[in-house]
Amino acid sequence: NYTRWCNYIIEVIKRYHLTPTKILELAAGTGSLAKLLKNNGYHVILMDLNLAMLKVAQQKLNNSTPLVQGRLTSLPFKGRFEVIICLYDSINYLLEVEQLKTLFFDIAQLLVPTKGIFIFDTCTEYNSLTYFKNNIETDSGENYFYERKSIYLKDKKIQLNLFSLVFKEGQIIKKYKEEHCQRIYSHQKMIEIIEETNCFHFQAYDDFSFGPPHLKSKRIPV
Repeated sequence: NYTRWCNYIIEVIKRYHLTPTKILELAAGTGSLAKLLKNNGYHVILMDLNLAMLKVAQQKLNNSTPLVQGRLTSLPFKGRFEVIICLYDSINYLLEVEQLKTLFFDIAQLLVPTKGIFIFDTCTEYNSLTYFKNNIETDSGENYFYERKSIYLKDKKIQLNLFSLVFKEGQIIKKYKEEHCQRIYSHQKMIEIIEETNCFHFQAYDDFSFGPPHLKSKRIPV
């Protein structure tokens, strides 16, 4: 729900009394959130690893927004930002603690000292156990079909989402398979990692609110 995310990000910015001249969005995908933020008067810079998604974002944003290809573990930026965001549980794709620490150290160097904020969210084990432990979802239309198999490996804290995709373009049928692997960090573990880096003062919230996270939180914005 991009509109809901946009409204929430704006509320967070207001809560911290910021008036950012630019927002850096990491793992920005095809720019749907950036377009909404732009419509609300914010200048957004996008970064994503996937070049094809950035090309879609370029069309969506009419070539008016800076686009950068890059990895979360090696941010290709200099300068300072008042607000950096990384949403849609993109953090969970970093499977190793050291990768998280690398990202946090890099973010700390990019934020405006004393007042810059980094907003990200993590998916919780409750979310995986409730909705993605052993689930199959399908959808289809005139020219497409997809199937997503979700498997949660509780002992390894790994969420797997396996996609089978079929697209019909005229007489041509294209088939793809994707495997998405995420590590599900407990809230306490994430706190420990952040504290070990000593980069941030942090505050965690329950899903799209400003209340504290709890055992049934599906998503925790930090």
